Amino acid sequence: MKRILRDPVHGNIELDDLDLAIIDSEPFQRLRGIKQLGLVHLVFPGATHTRFEHSIGVKHLAEEIFRVVNSKESIFSEEDLIYLKAAALLHDIAHPPFSHLLEEVVKEYDIDHEKLARKIIEDSELKAILSDYGISIKDVCDIVEGLSPPLSQIIKSDLDADRLDYLQRDAYYCGVAYGVIDSRILREFVVHEGNLAVSEKGLYPAVTVLFARHTMFTVVYGHKTSRAAGCMVVKAVRRALDECIISFSDLFKLTDDELLFILRNSNEKYCAEIANRIRRRRLFKMAYQLKGDSLRIDSILDFIFIKENVSEKMELEEEIANKAGVDSKYVALDIPENPVLEEANVKILTDKGLKDIKELSPIAKTLTDAYTFSWSVAVFTSEEYRSLVRDAAKETLEKFLRR
Repeated sequence: MKRILRDPVHGNIELDDLDLAIIDSEPFQRLRGIKQLGLVHLVFPGATHTRFEHSIGVKHLAEEIFRVVNSKESIFSEEDLIYLKAAALLHDIAHPPFSHLLEEVVKEYDIDHEKLARKIIEDSELKAILSDYGISIKDVCDIVEGLSPPLSQIIKSDLDADRLDYLQRDAYYCGVAYGVIDSRILREFVVHEGNLAVSEKGLYPAVTVLFARHTMFTVVYGHKTSRAAGCMVVKAVRRALDECIISFSDLFKLTDDELLFILRNSNEKYCAEIANRIRRRRLFKMAYQLKGDSLRIDSILDFIFIKENVSEKMELEEEIANKAGVDSKYVALDIPENPVLEEANVKILTDKGLKDIKELSPIAKTLTDAYTFSWSVAVFTSEEYRSLVRDAAKETLEKFLRR
């Protein structure tokens, strides 16, 4: 039996019995409470969309890409499509509250959300659902983790259904025009030598994806206010884990609101304070900033290194706090992900074979370089400590860069 879901981004999305069984499961329904953009709604009020509708959108686009590729050359089977759709729906099943915001905390446990997906599927009703349809959990999870190219590349690669959905969806709900992507890109996917690529006709549409990613990062994803709020929640969750207010496994059972409720009603004063600050939008303010256009590449890499080594990052926060004479729980060092446009690694199939998109488009190369300039390191603190922390952060981070 087919059902139609009306999606504001893609229009009518057709769902079959397997789709509906997965969507109606408890782990998938939890995604209704996981905002796609974490705390960005504190800046862009419309950004309250969730991983629930995003996952359905990815399933829809993955089907379209699958059929386009197979119409050119019968590479995949109908069974492959069943596995792909299941993987597309389940690719974000293990996101913690506030989506990517808590990845820094999850990484401390040396596991990523894609590997956790396997455990959640095996420990929930999803195992029985997939089994009833004769679907192997291992094969689905291999697609989620990108281990079955070229099929898995449809939802996990440098240009995939996941990116094409979230860029358009995020722009739509944020009310900005930066996520506009030329829809012709969906017709230009090909498989060449066992890997997903884009035809030469898809060069310009692929560049529009690069532009959307760059501008969304600059204007939306990197906005200082939502970054500050994100840092606050990360510090509160880390404290809650240390004080056993929540367990690590709780992060994959709770929704955004449930997590904030637990923090707000805990006996740990700092956790309660941060949750109340988020509720009332009493956020930390930026005290100091180092922009990417003023940093050498090796300096950026140094910051990326300490982002991945949380103890070193916390030591820097401690040093800044000590110099400023404030408690370190009110000092947050924010280091974004490595400023690399993965979409700039897309391969274009020309009559001379595969070419890097940057070789064929000067715009793509320029956007790649510009992405670094948009990147920045920031130190956030409570408003009353702003001037103290500004001076301490400047001294500490300049010393860090000279080492």
